[in-house]
Order: sequence, then structure tokens, then C-alpha cells
Amino acid sequence: MLKMIVVPVALAAAFLLAFQPQPVAAADSWPQCVVPKGLGGKTPKPVKVAIYAAADGKTQSGTLNQYLALRAVARKGEFIRLTGSADSAPIPDEKEVGWAREREFEYQALRNCN
Repeated sequence: MLKMIVVPVALAAAFLLAFQPQPVAAADSWPQCVVPKGLGGKTPKPVKVAIYAAADGKTQSGTLNQYLALRAVARKGEFIRLTGSADSAPIPDEKEVGWAREREFEYQALRNCN
């Protein structure tokens, strides 16, 4: 009797776990919230991300050296265009930051940029 109950419940649980919604990929919708890679443990590791004037990686316009939540508003090749977010002080909300290599960032829930 117990086996007749346990097996269907286990199968239902396995089915639900297998078909849980997966995180939305950045290509599916814009804007996305991103943070520089480098958070290790409780203290962020030093951040040093090159910021470019265009999505070609040729003209570096600055360096991001703070652990900030930024908005990625577009992607072009391996680059993402960044703007400030509500949580990116001293960079004002929606101010253009520039282009950076996508591999230098981790995607976060959009609520982390509000």
C-alpha cells in the first residue's frame, strides 16, 4: 500500500523538478541587470573592467573599478552596452557607461538594479 503511494509521488516530484522554469537568458529580453564578476565569499574581489566607447574593443574610454549593479541594455557581438541603475551610485540611473565584454559580468535578477 505504501509503495503504491510513494512511487507516484516520487515520479510527480521528479517531473516537477525536471520542468522548473530556467533563468531567462540575456538574449531573451532587455534590459538585464549585471554585476562585474569577482564576488568571492563575503568580500568582493577587486574589480577592473575595461569600458569602451564602441562595441569594437578598440577605444577604451575608462575602467570600471567598483562592484556595481548596472543595466545591460544591448548586446553586439561579445560586448554589452551598460547604463547606470538605481543601485549604481555614483553613476546616475540610466546614464550611459559604455561598452564592455560580456564575459566580464554576471547576470542578476532585474530587481537587483531597481
